[in-house]
Amino acid sequence: MPQAFTTTAFGLAFCIQDTFLFVGPMLSGLVIDRTKGQVGGYFWAVVLFAALALMATVVGTVILASDYYGPSRLYKGPGKVEGSEGEKQVLTNKRA
Repeated sequence: MPQAFTTTAFGLAFCIQDTFLFVGPMLSGLVIDRTKGQVGGYFWAVVLFAALALMATVVGTVILASDYYGPSRLYKGPGKVEGSEGEKQVLTNKRA
Protein backbone atom coordinates (compact mmCIF):
# COMPACT_ATOMS: atom_id res chain seq x y z
CA MET A 1 0.00 0.00 0.00
CA PRO A 2 1.39 3.42 -0.87
CA GLN A 3 2.58 5.49 2.06
CA ALA A 4 0.32 8.39 1.08
CA PHE A 5 -2.77 6.25 1.71
CA THR A 6 -1.42 5.03 5.04
CA THR A 7 -0.65 8.50 6.31
CA THR A 8 -4.03 9.79 5.14
CA ALA A 9 -5.81 6.93 6.94
CA PHE A 10 -3.89 7.58 10.16
CA GLY A 11 -4.60 11.31 9.91
CA LEU A 12 -8.31 10.71 9.42
CA ALA A 13 -8.42 8.21 12.31
CA PHE A 14 -6.67 10.64 14.67
CA CYS A 15 -8.97 13.48 13.56
CA ILE A 16 -12.07 11.41 14.38
CA GLN A 17 -10.54 10.26 17.68
CA ASP A 18 -9.62 13.80 18.74
CA THR A 19 -13.11 15.04 17.87
CA PHE A 20 -14.70 12.46 20.13
CA LEU A 21 -12.13 13.11 22.86
CA PHE A 22 -13.24 16.76 22.73
CA VAL A 23 -17.01 16.17 22.48
CA GLY A 24 -17.21 13.13 24.80
CA PRO A 25 -16.57 14.86 28.14
CA MET A 26 -18.91 17.71 27.22
CA LEU A 27 -21.67 15.29 26.26
CA SER A 28 -21.08 13.28 29.43
CA GLY A 29 -21.19 16.44 31.54
CA LEU A 30 -24.39 17.52 29.83
CA VAL A 31 -26.05 14.19 30.61
CA ILE A 32 -24.88 14.32 34.23
CA ASP A 33 -26.08 17.92 34.67
CA ARG A 34 -29.50 17.20 33.12
CA THR A 35 -30.08 14.12 35.31
CA LYS A 36 -28.78 15.67 38.53
CA GLY A 37 -30.94 14.83 41.52
CA GLN A 38 -32.50 11.75 39.92
CA VAL A 39 -32.20 8.36 41.54
CA GLY A 40 -29.33 6.32 40.14
CA GLY A 41 -26.51 8.86 40.21
CA TYR A 42 -24.41 8.36 37.10
CA PHE A 43 -26.72 5.76 35.58
CA TRP A 44 -27.54 7.77 32.44
CA ALA A 45 -23.89 8.62 31.83
CA VAL A 46 -23.11 4.90 31.93
CA VAL A 47 -26.02 4.24 29.56
CA LEU A 48 -24.59 6.86 27.19
CA PHE A 49 -21.17 5.18 27.10
CA ALA A 50 -22.71 1.72 26.77
CA ALA A 51 -24.78 2.93 23.80
CA LEU A 52 -21.69 4.43 22.16
CA ALA A 53 -19.78 1.18 22.69
CA LEU A 54 -22.64 -0.82 21.21
CA MET A 55 -22.81 1.51 18.21
CA ALA A 56 -19.05 1.17 17.63
CA THR A 57 -19.32 -2.62 17.86
CA VAL A 58 -22.13 -2.69 15.30
CA VAL A 59 -20.24 -0.40 12.90
CA GLY A 60 -17.08 -2.50 13.23
CA THR A 61 -19.01 -5.71 12.64
CA VAL A 62 -20.69 -4.27 9.55
CA ILE A 63 -17.33 -3.15 8.15
CA LEU A 64 -15.75 -6.56 8.73
CA ALA A 65 -18.77 -8.42 7.32
CA SER A 66 -18.87 -6.25 4.19
CA ASP A 67 -15.14 -6.86 3.71
CA TYR A 68 -15.51 -10.60 4.24
CA TYR A 69 -18.43 -11.03 1.84
CA GLY A 70 -17.38 -8.37 -0.66
CA PRO A 71 -14.04 -7.48 -2.20
CA SER A 72 -11.48 -8.18 0.51
CA ARG A 73 -9.42 -5.12 1.29
CA LEU A 74 -8.96 -5.40 5.05
CA TYR A 75 -7.98 -8.99 5.79
CA LYS A 76 -4.71 -9.85 4.19
CA GLY A 77 -2.89 -12.94 5.41
CA PRO A 78 0.90 -13.28 5.23
CA GLY A 79 2.47 -14.73 2.10
CA LYS A 80 5.95 -15.08 0.67
CA VAL A 81 7.45 -13.92 -2.59
CA GLU A 82 10.94 -14.26 -3.98
CA GLY A 83 12.79 -10.98 -3.92
CA SER A 84 16.27 -9.75 -4.70
CA GLU A 85 17.34 -10.20 -1.06
CA GLY A 86 15.69 -13.60 -0.58
CA GLU A 87 12.15 -14.09 0.62
CA LYS A 88 10.27 -10.95 1.60
CA GLN A 89 7.05 -10.81 3.54
CA VAL A 90 4.19 -9.39 1.49
CA LEU A 91 0.46 -9.13 2.00
CA THR A 92 -1.64 -11.54 0.01
CA ASN A 93 -5.19 -12.72 0.37
CA LYS A 94 -5.22 -16.29 1.68
CA ARG A 95 -9.01 -16.72 1.67
CA ALA A 96 -10.34 -18.21 -1.51
